[in-house]
Amino acid sequence: KKKKKKKKENSLLIKQNSNFIGNTASNGGAIYFSQSTGIIEISNSIFQSNLASLDGGSIFVDSLNFSLSIQSSTFSNNKGRNGGAISISSIQSSQGLNITTSQFIGFLFFFIFDFEEFFLKNKKIKKNKK
Repeated sequence: KKKKKKKKENSLLIKQNSNFIGNTASNGGAIYFSQSTGIIEISNSIFQSNLASLDGGSIFVDSLNFSLSIQSSTFSNNKGRNGGAISISSIQSSQGLNITTSQFIGFLFFFIFDFEEFFLKNKKIKKNKK
């Protein structure tokens, strides 16, 4: 008998032109992503006044091999113990984290436990505080 090869779990999360306002959770006030591998793409979205009692006021990613791409989005006054806007447990991907043309306003914008690559382009960070 031949053994079947187990396929890796791949997930794709795409959010465009979305508003995430006033959400709460333990981790990831608006989005909690937990998969072994995956792609997260967020564009033209607003994350405002989201709250996580633990990590990632707006977004929490607990994944071993993923890429996170955020384009033309605004994160405003989101709160979490670690990462007011974004908290990531680990990035072990050649694609890593890529943020372009986005704004982060108020509170520490992100916290990354472990990562390989991290790119920020055309971003605006203002009034950040712990």
